[in-house]
Formats: sequence, C-alpha cells, structure tokens
Amino acid sequence: AELEQQPQRERGQPSSQSQQPSSVSSQRPRAGAPNPGNMVTILFSAPLVWKDANEQFQPIEMLDFELERELLWQCFKEASMNIDLGFDNATTDRLQATMTKNCGCLHFSGHGHPEYLTFEDGRGGLHWLGVTQLKDLISNGVQGGGAPFKFVFVSACHSGLAGETFVNAGVPHVVCCQQESQLMDSAALAFTRAFYLALAIGRTVKDSFEIGRQAVAVSPSVSKPQEEMQKFILLPKDGNHDEPVFEYLEPVAEWPGKNSNMTLVTSGGTGGAGSSKRDALRKAKSNFMGSSRDFVTSGIATAEQPSLPTPPQGFLGREIEMYLVLNAILSKRLVSLVGNAGIGRSSLASAICQYINDRKSTMTKIETIFYIRARQARGSDRMGSIIYPLHKRLAASGKAPTLPKNADIDDVSQNIFKALHHTKALVVFDRVEMIEGSEEAQEFPMFLSTLFRETKYARVLMTAHRRLGIPSLGGVGEHVFDLDPLNLKNTVRLFGMLCPFIHTGEERRRLIEQLVDPAEAHLLASDAGIGRKSKAVLNILGDGIPSRTFDVAYKMTRDEYDSLMKLGEMDMED
Repeated sequence: AELEQQPQRERGQPSSQSQQPSSVSSQRPRAGAPNPGNMVTILFSAPLVWKDANEQFQPIEMLDFELERELLWQCFKEASMNIDLGFDNATTDRLQATMTKNCGCLHFSGHGHPEYLTFEDGRGGLHWLGVTQLKDLISNGVQGGGAPFKFVFVSACHSGLAGETFVNAGVPHVVCCQQESQLMDSAALAFTRAFYLALAIGRTVKDSFEIGRQAVAVSPSVSKPQEEMQKFILLPKDGNHDEPVFEYLEPVAEWPGKNSNMTLVTSGGTGGAGSSKRDALRKAKSNFMGSSRDFVTSGIATAEQPSLPTPPQGFLGREIEMYLVLNAILSKRLVSLVGNAGIGRSSLASAICQYINDRKSTMTKIETIFYIRARQARGSDRMGSIIYPLHKRLAASGKAPTLPKNADIDDVSQNIFKALHHTKALVVFDRVEMIEGSEEAQEFPMFLSTLFRETKYARVLMTAHRRLGIPSLGGVGEHVFDLDPLNLKNTVRLFGMLCPFIHTGEERRRLIEQLVDPAEAHLLASDAGIGRKSKAVLNILGDGIPSRTFDVAYKMTRDEYDSLMKLGEMDMED
C-alpha cells in the first residue's frame, strides 16, 4: 500500500521524509571528502577464557571469524560502492573509538548471553558488558547526545537485550537474534550474506532484512529453515525501516584488495570508460569517494609483517594455554614453551602469534612479529639456523640493511640489535631443540643476553623440549610454561574432526556423548581420578598427544572405529 501511495519512488529507494536522517548532514559530501554515514565498522569478539565463581579459568570455544570476515568483505566487494569498511576487536575502547569517529554503522560479532555482550578485555580475557554499562557507554559517547549509529547488527545468540539497548539509545535500525534462541552458524551466514549485499547496493533496511530471511528459508545448508528464519528480528518493531542506510552511493572502479589501504575511485571520476586500472589508481587521491581500511588476513605477508604460520587443521582445546602464554608474553621478555615432540608447541605458538597479529589496535606492546623456525645445524654453520633467518626477515621488512651471504656472524648480530633497538617486536624461535649439540646451541644464550641488553622492547617466545635453565640472560629471567596433553573431551573432539567415518556436526556430537563422561571431560590420561573407560578411550586415541591423534584418525579402519564406539557403550567399573 505504501508503494502505491508513492508511485514515483522505486522499491528500495528512500521516501522524501527519510532521505535525510536527522543525525546526518543534508548536504551531499563534497568531492574528495569521506562520508561518515557510509562507514561500517565490524567488531569481532573472541576472548579465550572466563573466570568462574571459584576464580578458575574456563575456556571459551574459538569462533570462526575468518569465514565471517571473508563473507562480509565479499559482500561489499560485490556491491563495489563507496562504502568505508573496517575491522577491529570488540573492546570498550574500540567501541568508543568507533563512535568518536562518527561511524554510521556497527556490526558486532561474538558469543551471546541473555544479559551481557561478551567483549574482550584487551589481554585475551572476557569482559562482561552488561546492558546498563552498554547503555551508559553508547549514550555518553556521542557529542550532542544524538544517536550513536544509524544502524547496528548484533551477530550473537541471545542478543535481544543488547539490541533493545541500542534502540533505547536512539539507533533507528537494529538487527539481532531473538533472546534465548540458539542461532545456527549456517543460518547466520546465509542471512548476513544476503542482507548486506542488498543493503550495500542501496536497498532499504526493511527490504534487506526480508531478503536475508528468505535466504535462510531457501538455504540448503540450514536445518529447519522456517524455524531458523524466525530468530532474526528487526528493531524497533514499530519503527520506520523503509529507508536505506547508505547515502549518495556511487560505484567504484576498483575495490581495494584485502590487505590494501587503497582509495576507492568512483566510476565517473577516472577519466572515462577507457581508463586503465593503473590510471584509476593514479587518480584515486584526487577523486576520493571513500576507502577501505586495512583488512588483515592471517597468512598474508606484507613488507612490514612477514607471513606467519597458521595452526594446523583441527587446532582446538588450547584456549586456556593460549591465554596464559599470551599474558606471559605481554608481561615478560623471555617465555619458553616447553613440551615433548608432537604435543603441539609449534601449533600453540603460531595460534598465539595470529591472535596477537589480529589485535594490533589493542595489544600495543607488540607491533610486529618475526617467526623463525629453527632448522638442523650443518657442520660449521655457526648460528645459521636462527640468526641469519632472523636478519633476513628484518632486511625484508626494511628494518635492517641487506648483507652479503658470507657476512660475519658478529656483523649480522649487531645489525639485528640495531634494527630491534626501539622496535616493539616479538621474536619467535620455534623448535630450538633442532640446534642442540651444535656450536650455535652454546652461543645462543649469549645472543639472547646481548639482545635483551641492546634492545628496549624486544620480546622472545621460544619453543623447545626443555628450558634453557639459565637464571638471567642480560638481566632477563626465563618464564617457563610446560605444555600438557589435551584432556579427554578435547582429544575426542580432535579425533571427531579428523576421522574419515564422521561427516556431520550431529555425528561429532554423538561421538562426544558416547565416549566422554561429563564428570571426567577435563581429565588427562595421567590424572589419578580418571575412570577405566575414559583411560581406555584416551589410550586408543593417543593419550592426548595431538600428533598421535592425527595418526590414529587417519589410520583407523572401519572395524576399529566400530569397536571404539562399542567401548563407549560399555559400563566399565573402576
């Protein structure tokens, strides 16, 4: 009926009353000026642990933000409009910064709770942000007391109260999941993809919301789609959502790459249809209509940040260890991660580096990471498996001069110390046991001593079979973390991810129900209180050593798998 009353307006275009929201200037931005209303900030929250009533750390399962981040970037790339897209971590400081910059749209993604939003505390821990705290934060964060955002998307289960809080603060359009609903990941992805694409090409919030719901309804990967689509709500329920979020949209000639900070160029400002991409980029500065901020993707190397190794498939169950080692790194200058072969030292170190690298705006004690994986020393190759690779990384990043291949080790070391003198760097020496018995193993402690004396901020994370065992290195003590095997539940979870006879999430849940006694889920194979059945399961699956679990999963026959499941059905008395 509303469309019939306004025949001149095409579906998806704003009405005359809604073209100029009160919180945004009614004037079209001048050429070359950014439009804050077309800024979108995505805040991801992935705390590692929370504390229970007994002050004990409890793990928080990691969410797959890489998939969601890729999906959002692809949505805006497909639309290719002059929209400024940025990614950050969900701390209260970064939320305040987002409001201070007058960002028009906010997307929050994280774990949900009926009464709280789960923010990060800046050190890998959970910050419970209550509804009252959130209301005070967003109400006081805007100059003049206006609405903090034009649009907010809360991508978390149990987000109804948080959504209402944003509405009460004056946000005219809020999308969230109904409180007390457990949202399926596949449903969230289907909705998000369709919703943001429609919104980014200028459709109204109302139309985009319905398009997102219909995408859930017809998605082949969503179980019970009719039920799932009802869990998305648009607030306020009686609000006027028949208006777009983004204003003065214009197509861009070149959408920035994921790891770039390129300027978007409108198709009409690049000198004609025959202009090349190079011409468009050269003219970008004078034809600015928006930009895409840095999109930091794990594993993509830049001159400033060389490529970091990624954790292997199935890396899980190490949230508490990640938190403890991370906080040791942030407060100490030398941390040794110690454990036997196959227990996952390198995997944990790489996961911690990725976690830090994705939080450059909050973990400011570390600006860059240099990851050196030691190789077997060869003959008289003094320090060749550790020192020369580190210098090579520093030279590649422009922090140290390039030296001849036959440069003296002392010259190489001095260049490293100079390059790191005022650099907030984390240097990771992985698998240091590879140099045991060599000349460089004897000189390595002296190198570390000089490194700590000659630099102010450099930190070292070392993985090895055993600790260095030296009281002081250049005035710095060694903080040792002994890595234990996985507990019963996480060993079974890892096996369930790797086993070729298990294909669906439901089958993995049944596996855990069959093999894991909830009262013993946290126990290790060596714990005194573990029952016979749990101990037998752990023994079959590698006693919590991840590398052994990998081998068992890939070598297990169908008969062996059936026998394992029958073991889960047995009632074994202690």
